[in-house]
This record gives sequence, C-alpha cells and structure tokens, in this order.
Amino acid sequence: MKKKSRLYSSWNKKTNNSYNFSNLTYSRHRYRHWDKDQYKYVYLSDLSLGIEKYQRITNHLQVKILSLIAEGKPYQDILDCFPNVNFHCQTISNIIDRAKISSFQTSMLYQTKRVNIDKYLYINVDDTFLTFREKKQKKKYRIRVVLFHTGYDWKKSTKNKKVLKNKRIYFFLVKQNSKIDTAEFMEDVYSLAKDFYLNVDQVKVIIAGDGAPWIRECQKYWPSSIYVLDKFHAIRKIRNVYSLNSSNLQPTYQLLKNLFNQGNYHKIMTILENNSFKEPIKVLKFNNLKGYF
Repeated sequence: MKKKSRLYSSWNKKTNNSYNFSNLTYSRHRYRHWDKDQYKYVYLSDLSLGIEKYQRITNHLQVKILSLIAEGKPYQDILDCFPNVNFHCQTISNIIDRAKISSFQTSMLYQTKRVNIDKYLYINVDDTFLTFREKKQKKKYRIRVVLFHTGYDWKKSTKNKKVLKNKRIYFFLVKQNSKIDTAEFMEDVYSLAKDFYLNVDQVKVIIAGDGAPWIRECQKYWPSSIYVLDKFHAIRKIRNVYSLNSSNLQPTYQLLKNLFNQGNYHKIMTILENNSFKEPIKVLKFNNLKGYF
C-alpha cells in the first residue's frame, strides 16, 4: 500500500539569519507482517530515516532547533530562523517535550565517519540555564554543551574568521536542580570521543572551560588530559576589573591580556597581588578575579 508523507526538513546553509529549508513529500509502502499473534504494519522507509509515527519534522531539523535553544535563543527568534515553515511556539515546546529532557538525553549535531587526530583533541565544556515552556508550564533547565575539535582548519579559515577542524557537538538537557555526576559525565564524553575519532588514546587531550569547579574536576577523570582556562571568560573577567573606559586602568588590562595570551600566569598573579582597590564594588570584582586565577 502506498502512502504519501510530508516532512519539514532543513539544509545546513544559512542566509540572512534564516535557514534554507524545503518541504519533502515522498511515497512510501506500508508492509504487513506477522508479530507473535497478530498482524502489524510498518513503513520501512520511515525506519530507515528514523522517523516516528506522525512525525512531520525531520530529526535533522529538530536537532537544529534544539541547538538554537542551547544557544539561548527565545522561541520567537527560532521561529524567525524558519520564516517559510508553519511553526508555532507550541511546536518548539512539543519538540522539547518529545526530547524527554527530564532525564539524561543526548543529541548529536554531527554523525560522520571517525577521523584521525593529528596532534591534539580539544574538548570545550560549558553550562547554561534557560527557562522553557513544557506542557504549558515554565520550567528551568540546565543545558550542558560539549564541543570537540582538533584545532583550526587553516585551509578553510580566513584572516577574519577561524574555522574549527573536525568539529563535533554534543549536548543534553536536564532539570535545573538535577545533579550531574562528573565521573559518569566524563565516561560519556570519553565514549563519544571514541565514536568521533580513531586515535583518542594516542593524542594529547585538552579540556577547556570557564573555570567552574566541575569543569576543573573533569580533568581528574581523564588522566592523560590537561585543563586550560578558557580565554574568552578569562579576558572578560580581567576587563570587568580593569575597565577599558579608564585611562589609568587600560594599560594594566592590556598587559594582563598579553600575559594571558603568552601563558605567563605566574606574572599575572604577581601583578594582581601588588594591586588593590578602594571602591567596594571594585574590591569585590578584584577578589573574584584573583580567586578565578
């Protein structure tokens, strides 16, 4: 028996802050088979594509939407990314609901063949907290994002834009008050790395993050790895204390930034130990900065 099915699907190409997409209509055969004590019906094309019953949005597009959620985009902004699809905020809520985000679930943005790592495997990890609408109720969730890559792809990079090589992304969502066991989390990260790359155990692994205690702890569960403080967060912390609007503080900011880029952390700490502030808010930020390093 033939039956037509329509799906909303997206391409990878992005233009003018919106994603190209198309409606996909295809014919499929319904097969009847005997299962234990009764006949059942199945669409083999759906099984091959990984499409659930009554599903009208491809898994690729669902992951695209979930990735936008992980970036912190509001529902309306996500709708604007797909202007020619008849989406509603409820559609996004349904996608979140179907993802069963109350439990440990993962989403792969890249499912490609495993590749060899030249020298280093970089693993960037971070958490963000967002409020979603699930079953018409607002609930807070933690999104943990893990970015794997093997450095810059110099063939694709330009002067103004660096492109990461062999990039893979993994993320999952849990209720905000749910505790994530770091040891179990790192077991999953290691397993994912083995799925993505061929020679994980033969290269140097660098774990980078914003300095949160759980990120520093990750290195303990991957003995051959080292932890590196993420540059973006570190420079932002320095800028919060040594404001660029102050002519007196700007030279110190530039010096600390250069020292960080050079990896001279001992010199940074020496400068911080010899500095002081009087304003209460500055004292608070300054003490936070020293504790951060």
